[in-house]
Amino acid sequence: MEQTTVIAIGKLAALAGVPVETLRTWERRYGVPVAIRLPSGHRRYSLALAGQLQLCKRLIDAGHRPGEVLSLGLPALRALQEREARSAPPSTLQPAPIPDVSARQRLEEWLELARSLDVEGLGNAMNGAWQRYGAVAFADALAGPYLRAVGDAWAAGVISVGEEHAASERLRDFCASQWRPLAAGNADGPWVVLAALAGERHQLGLQLAAATLAVSGARLVYCGADTPTAEIAGIAKRKSALAVVISASGCGDRAAARDALVALRALLPEQCAVIVGGDGAPSDVDGLLRMTAFSQLAAWLAGQRQES
Repeated sequence: MEQTTVIAIGKLAALAGVPVETLRTWERRYGVPVAIRLPSGHRRYSLALAGQLQLCKRLIDAGHRPGEVLSLGLPALRALQEREARSAPPSTLQPAPIPDVSARQRLEEWLELARSLDVEGLGNAMNGAWQRYGAVAFADALAGPYLRAVGDAWAAGVISVGEEHAASERLRDFCASQWRPLAAGNADGPWVVLAALAGERHQLGLQLAAATLAVSGARLVYCGADTPTAEIAGIAKRKSALAVVISASGCGDRAAARDALVALRALLPEQCAVIVGGDGAPSDVDGLLRMTAFSQLAAWLAGQRQES
């Protein structure tokens, strides 16, 4: 196994959303995760374990015994998750409330870290919230409002351009570090293509959508910012994608975004959904699914997987 495919237990814990102490207990009691001994004598773990362990954590949080789920491979875990989704009432598809600390208080903490350029502290705070509340509640209740608060603080002159950029980039990097290993483990999930339209440079909303989809079992093709419409459609067709997800901020050319979405819908087969979110998402284009919360996206994917 190549060096780049293995990580230390601290990184595995951060990616999986499981404390290091818990991973060590699981390893001691159940033999999972299995360590790899390097020639140097250091213990490392496969990066591919992150998605599997996060799924184990979600099932344990739902009431399953650790010994039951940790003995299962990824296909069996996915099957168990799908059975849980089919039997769960629709209300359970929504993110849990954040009861112990108000969202506003947490946002103020994050903004103070951004103002002081404490990038490491900001990352740690985000990781703690991700582990405690999960990807969907993280996106809806914390990350989305945080982005708006950072923008408002910059507009009011409370933070500088550099501080705003540092704060936004830290969130982008954090989201990418969470969803990429998870999506890589979704071998049996439906394909979803994520992109921002040509001329659209903002992609933090897209990163949060990717995190939501990855923890919900989708395989992802992340095209990122400034992607031509024909390229998005071509990739979706090649992958027989279940959906294309588009992020449209309110900062771009809204008329151009609308025209591009009309063209994209026409280029794609009817069975490929076109989902659009963001302040610049039009509400008057036929054939689009306009979503205003990441919980909607998670619930939609769960419904699609249940129907299939």
